[in-house]
Amino acid sequence: MGGGASGGGSTRRVRYVQATIAAFAGGVGAVGPTSQLATTSQTTVVSAPLAVLSVTALAVYRILHVAIVLSPGLVTIRGLRSTRSVRAADVLRFGPPPPHGTLLRAGLRVVLLDCRVLTAAVSGHGGLDDESVGHAECAELNRWLESGEGRSAVVPLMR
Repeated sequence: MGGGASGGGSTRRVRYVQATIAAFAGGVGAVGPTSQLATTSQTTVVSAPLAVLSVTALAVYRILHVAIVLSPGLVTIRGLRSTRSVRAADVLRFGPPPPHGTLLRAGLRVVLLDCRVLTAAVSGHGGLDDESVGHAECAELNRWLESGEGRSAVVPLMR
């Protein structure tokens, strides 16, 4: 399995809703408050909304590209704020999101051999998800891990 295990249909639906809300909020923020606050000069009137739209575009991109990417010997966790890579040999198992969800740390769990837990914002419980969200994805990720496919290649990590 070489692609990303970025979740099922409900998880994608949640991310599309989040991206739509972020895009709408950024558009409103670019047109409304920034144009009202930036009335001192023509340069500010133009650059403030462009800055807000740029940050909005980056946020929408990051929301839509959240994933766990599996490659031989490497597990890459693309989150909203950062991207982490760990050796597949260092991964003990993948776990489902917490049953009640949390504001921070919601999502699939990547449990490492040294007992650290990394959180991937790939799946999380919310109003659009049911109780089984994340379980099928974890089962698929754990099957990949148990197959040895991910541990066969040695990939040096550069930090």
